[in-house]
Amino acid sequence: MPIWLLGALSGTRKLFLKAWYWFTEDPWRLFVIVAAAFAFLWWRADARADRLASELQALRDASEAIVEADKAADGKALDVAAQTRGEIDEGNKRAADAARDSGDPLRDAFGELRKGTSGGSSSPPR
Repeated sequence: MPIWLLGALSGTRKLFLKAWYWFTEDPWRLFVIVAAAFAFLWWRADARADRLASELQALRDASEAIVEADKAADGKALDVAAQTRGEIDEGNKRAADAARDSGDPLRDAFGELRKGTSGGSSSPPR
C-alpha cells in the first residue's frame, strides 16, 4: 500500500474518531445535525415538487391545445371531404349523362345485324 494512502486513511480515521467522541459527549448534537439534514432534504424535495407540478401543468395545457387543434383539423377535413365528394358526384353524373347520350358503336352494330336478320330468314347473311 502506498505511503500517501496510509497517511490519508490515518487522517480520515482520526477525523471519524473525533466526530464520534464529539457526538457521544452530547447526543443532542447528532439529533440537531440529522434534523438539519432532513430539513434541507425536505426543502429540496418541496422545490422539486413545485417545479414538477408546473411542468405537469404545462404538459396538460399542451395536451389540451393538441386536442383542440385535432378537433379543428377534423372539422376542416370533413369540410374538404364533403366538397370533394360533391365534386366527384357531379363529375360522375356528368359522365353518366354523357355516356347515356352518346351512341354505343357495339350496340349499334348488333342492332344493325338484328335488323338485317329480321327480314324473314332466320339464318344470318353470308
